[in-house]
Amino acid sequence: MRFPLALGLASAAAAVTTLPSTAAAHGLFGHVHVTGYAIENLPPGELRAMFHDPLIFDAALMGACFPDTGYALGDTIARNYAEAAHWEPFIQGMVEHVRTQYGPTYDTPEEQKLVAFLLGMGSHGMQDELFDSTFDLELHEHDGEFDADTAIDGMFAMDGHARMFPTGDYVPMADLLTVFHAQGHAELTEDKVQRQIDIVLQIYVNAEFGLDTAISIGESRYTRTPFTYENYLDAGIPGTFRAEIEPTARYMQAIWDRLHDRYPSEATLIHAWPDAPRRLRSGDPATAASYVTLVFGVGVDFPSLTTSLEDSLGAGHPYQFVNTRWGTTQTRVVQFRPTAPYVPGGRYVAHLDEGAQRVDGLTTPVIDVPFQVACDVPDATVCPPLPAIEDPRIDGSGFPDPAPTRDGGCSASPTRATPGVGGLGVLLGAAASLRRRRRRG
Repeated sequence: MRFPLALGLASAAAAVTTLPSTAAAHGLFGHVHVTGYAIENLPPGELRAMFHDPLIFDAALMGACFPDTGYALGDTIARNYAEAAHWEPFIQGMVEHVRTQYGPTYDTPEEQKLVAFLLGMGSHGMQDELFDSTFDLELHEHDGEFDADTAIDGMFAMDGHARMFPTGDYVPMADLLTVFHAQGHAELTEDKVQRQIDIVLQIYVNAEFGLDTAISIGESRYTRTPFTYENYLDAGIPGTFRAEIEPTARYMQAIWDRLHDRYPSEATLIHAWPDAPRRLRSGDPATAASYVTLVFGVGVDFPSLTTSLEDSLGAGHPYQFVNTRWGTTQTRVVQFRPTAPYVPGGRYVAHLDEGAQRVDGLTTPVIDVPFQVACDVPDATVCPPLPAIEDPRIDGSGFPDPAPTRDGGCSASPTRATPGVGGLGVLLGAAASLRRRRRRG
């Protein structure tokens, strides 16, 4: 049953601007869409094919929304579940629970919706680690602010990109509570979780009042943050919405393989920035554009990692090796941050020794990530032009894969169902309909 909201217009608007109320984070429109984009950009195979069913696709979008629902009311118990849902120990707990209770085939619609929800939930936490450790640092350098989550959601909506909205029709409540309770959240109840979900879907993650409010926020912010607005969809800058698509898709595949107990040590590293053939954008250690970022498909115990950074001649280069921005022990993101300038056009290797502990009980292999620093002046010999790079699609074209119908045509893309907004929609519908939705020409 949906929680009947008794929020006035002012309090609802205030709630929107504080979702989520964490130190810094991806916006929820971004989480839902990057997760959806990642699904649409999956390579051909069993995982991509599973998402051709729009109900399973919708379950993943709801999973991508879920971790931040606990922040909606400032309730301590709910905030605790929200925080836990972001990190790998909880994701691993869900993987083990789902594999034990429902594996190994996941061939029924209910099992596939559960798996999809888990993939979306894991993707949310991964995206926060990526965004907060990369792009959020750069927009602070250029635009002077952190915590641009709501602003970027607004710019994204203002530019007409918002097209995916989870219905909330599927939440695997019993399975979630089983794992939450096993991990120490004994006071968490179904009513409390549902209350949080209803609030988020009714005041923000919807195509009515929430979308209209996001557009208004974007219109009020984009001129104040020009670097952010110009680059939030640039695939060549780590942590932007488009740059997150590929690592999110690979992380989904990693969770899928973990659910099938076939995710080996050798597959631990799933992505790195700079992503070859792109070069490291700066050799200046004063900017986050000089950071080399490694992404894992499973949580890795940060204290157990040993590393080195060398140039092409084997000489060591000074650096800091840092954890994900919030310092959780079981991390999916690590960075090499130079403490001295790189040579423009120089080539280096970021190295991890084997033997670090993964959250699933395995250990990491030797990992080498070679990269080149961009030249600071044009030099066709040292830094020749890069080959064309095809960026991930964000328009849904080509998904789902065309399938013959009886008349020889092709099947339609899955419908993105728009959630109703219940009592809040009645309360706010007039106000929402009065706002003019402007788009840049």
